[in-house]
Amino acid sequence: MDHPGQWLPFWQQACANERPYACRYLEDVQAGFCDRGSGWACNEVGLGLARRERDLAGAAVSMERGCARGFTPACVNVKRIAVGGPVESSPPTLDDYPIILRGSKGAVTDRTPAALHALACREGWSQSCSL
Repeated sequence: MDHPGQWLPFWQQACANERPYACRYLEDVQAGFCDRGSGWACNEVGLGLARRERDLAGAAVSMERGCARGFTPACVNVKRIAVGGPVESSPPTLDDYPIILRGSKGAVTDRTPAALHALACREGWSQSCSL
């Protein structure tokens, strides 16, 4: 049986609900996904640094990593930080899904767009359910 705690949306919701330690755990998982190559996760780490930690320099560094990995919203956020503007989250891309959908059960083997969207929907990424 799959426990929902192995999927990122579970921790996003727990953090939003201000569950103890949930935001820290979420940030640690996202940092690991960023290290594995997810530009989306790098952007999310930067958002956490900017919003919860008020660390704009660290946020910019993380978002620059996301930009370098091809996640365009991270590039936009780097520019916004430079001028003191608001930073924003954006949904992950198909390039991010093989990394962030992995869970604790192993690598994602079927990387076709249809399979990735179906898996993302099952794991709680609602924006993928209509694709």
